[in-house]
Amino acid sequence: MTDVEPATDAAQPATDTTQPATDTAQPATAAELTLLPLATVSRVLKSSLPDNVHIAKEAKTSFARSATFFVHYVTTIANQLCRESKRLTVTSGDVMRALEELDFHDLVPALQEFQESQRNKSSATDVAEDDRPSSEAQGPASMAVDVTADG
Repeated sequence: MTDVEPATDAAQPATDTTQPATDTAQPATAAELTLLPLATVSRVLKSSLPDNVHIAKEAKTSFARSATFFVHYVTTIANQLCRESKRLTVTSGDVMRALEELDFHDLVPALQEFQESQRNKSSATDVAEDDRPSSEAQGPASMAVDVTADG
């Protein structure tokens, strides 16, 4: 991940001040363009709170900004750890070490458990695919070809 400087005001086109402003919305900044989707943030918030709790739109936006900042911060540290190891690919181990370096030790066991469960699901799926007959193992597209070849 490379460091990118935000665009300066000089790089933005000049606005025409002779026309009255009809749109009061501010242009999106680079940080706003990389925000986590509000729908996703809303689902996470709703799943974490009791049913009778409502969340203001401004609070959702604040959570999205905070979560985005957190992801960027952890990514930056993980990338630094990756570079120190003279590698180009950030691994989950780099992310775990970044979290520990940032004193988020409590998150690491839960993330390791999640990662292990994902590996187990993936290996169970691979085994199930290997157990199918060869025409099924190739997927639905190959079955369609087989059916039309017989007809």
